[in-house]
Amino acid sequence: MKALTSNMIQTLSLFLLLTVFSPKMSGAAPPPPVGQDFSISVKNVTQTSDRTFEFDIYLLDTDPAQAFELASVQCGLTVNPAIYTGGTFSASLVAGTSGLNPAQVPVSVTYTTGEGANLVRLSATAAAGSGGGTVISSVSPGTRIVRIKLTSTVAFPANSYANLAFTPATAIVPSYATRVAMYQAGINTQLNIIPGSNALALENPQLNTAFPLAYAVTGGGTCCDNSGGLPVGLANSQAGTNYTLYRNDMQTGPVISGTGTAINFPGNQAAGNYTVTGTNVNGTSAMLNSVMVLMNPSPIPVIASNSPVCSGTTLTLIGSPASMVSYSWSGVNGFTSTLQNPSIANATTLASGNYALTVTNSFGCAAVANAPLVVNSLPVPAITGPVSICTGATGINYSTEASMTGYMWNVSGGIITSGTGTNSITVTWGAVGTGTVSVNYTNGNLCTGAAPATRSVTISPLPVLQRNLNNIVVADGQSVCADALQTIYVAGGGTTFIVSAGGISHLVAGQNIIFYPGATVQNGGYLHAYIATDCLYCTAPKSAPAASPADSTAFLPPSASVTGNDLFKVFPNPTAGMFTMEMTSMTEGAPAIVELFGMQGKLITKMELINQDSHTFNLTNHPAGLYFIRVVSGNKERSCKILKY
Repeated sequence: MKALTSNMIQTLSLFLLLTVFSPKMSGAAPPPPVGQDFSISVKNVTQTSDRTFEFDIYLLDTDPAQAFELASVQCGLTVNPAIYTGGTFSASLVAGTSGLNPAQVPVSVTYTTGEGANLVRLSATAAAGSGGGTVISSVSPGTRIVRIKLTSTVAFPANSYANLAFTPATAIVPSYATRVAMYQAGINTQLNIIPGSNALALENPQLNTAFPLAYAVTGGGTCCDNSGGLPVGLANSQAGTNYTLYRNDMQTGPVISGTGTAINFPGNQAAGNYTVTGTNVNGTSAMLNSVMVLMNPSPIPVIASNSPVCSGTTLTLIGSPASMVSYSWSGVNGFTSTLQNPSIANATTLASGNYALTVTNSFGCAAVANAPLVVNSLPVPAITGPVSICTGATGINYSTEASMTGYMWNVSGGIITSGTGTNSITVTWGAVGTGTVSVNYTNGNLCTGAAPATRSVTISPLPVLQRNLNNIVVADGQSVCADALQTIYVAGGGTTFIVSAGGISHLVAGQNIIFYPGATVQNGGYLHAYIATDCLYCTAPKSAPAASPADSTAFLPPSASVTGNDLFKVFPNPTAGMFTMEMTSMTEGAPAIVELFGMQGKLITKMELINQDSHTFNLTNHPAGLYFIRVVSGNKERSCKILKY
């Protein structure tokens, strides 16, 4: 068989085209040829970014005298491939832009490359049938077939041209023909397309003449989710251009202006994919790339402990979550540890304070937790009450701090008669010797004293009930002590009691010491008389607050004495006018209320003693007679008579 020549191939192709696109013949004569009474054109070329532009395709009826009913249309448009060197190119339809009847609106456009066919291919829809086609406008620019958008993955070279051009109706594969058919006398008639004559690209503007330049997006990376994110910016920027940051295609943060140098968007950015556009008066350009901000989860540390604890016990710290790469503790007094659950043995109150735990997970993310821990001090019990007592004494009170719990009292040498389990007990003491009182308790922090408080008590024998001191001389160098459980009578009835110079005498009674005429302390002698409340009496006599007069022989007033009880004493009694009330036992923390009454029961004065244990009264301007003094301290109330002569 003889090989086909080029002329034969072209003749065959034209025959096929005419066969495909010519109307069917039914024996009637063909219609007369249609003249060049239309044009197809590219108009309104608009660059919308540094890598996209759009354009319209219009069909115009140039012969208003003859109606133009469109049967079908398809387009082939060549594009300069240099405008997307290094990238890829695609075509899409702009929805809602066609002026054709709905059945004829184009639905497919593609872009193909290779073998010289860098073509936009706008496919035809099926012929609508005579009477159903779009009547093409004869008013310029005609009827818009559709608007097409061309997109490159890289920015167009500056000052480049797309060089759009229609292909002829005779174009064959790998090209793509531009074809227009109309209904002529109801017959689908193919028209001749002649590029440069009735198929024109009327606009070919320069691309990227003044669009923002595309720069690399910088920043991003991987961080921890408690770090606040990472910065995102541009490697460079242009003055007069505004830059917008997008996270996952949604604008985020403010638009910032270019400076001519590298820029960063404000703050750190959260997890997401970030892109940037630049906009100037000419349009908007996408920047070269995108960056990702990835966030690894951070641990959530929690501090647990057995706090509060009591001093001397173990303070245990518990860190979580488990299975972290590292644990780092810090606290008061320089405490550090890398254990997950460290402890402090024999903790003291100095271990109280803030502790911090830093945990690091397998992503290298760290977080810190803080917690105040408390080590409470132990109570230190103390006991108030007499340390010297007479054998067989009853109702003797001992007390310790109030408002505690778990009071534990123990007594040796005597028995507890009441108050067990409270802060105050009463004791009945036994035989002569040494006894003890001890107590421990638990405070409000549930801490118990390290050891009980112990008070030693001397149990002394009872002195005689009363004693008479008659015709006694305490000579120089002698020290004489006389005691009585109740009253000591000194001299009287013509007898004497003389403390010579250099002599010392102690008189100790449980209730009264009465001095009668004949009681004398010579110059240089020493006499101390007082009421005892602790049963020490002459076993341990106390020293007087001040020495006896040394400038002359001192005579005590008639019947002068010290009178008192287990709460207070008054002296001298009887008195010529001045006398002193002195507390011998006060309830700790409680004031003493003192009242002085006259002979008719009228209140002369009332006072409150706080932080003092004595007061001197003056009855000089009051008549002689019997007065009455009453003292209340804590749960004790005692009274005494005063005689003014």
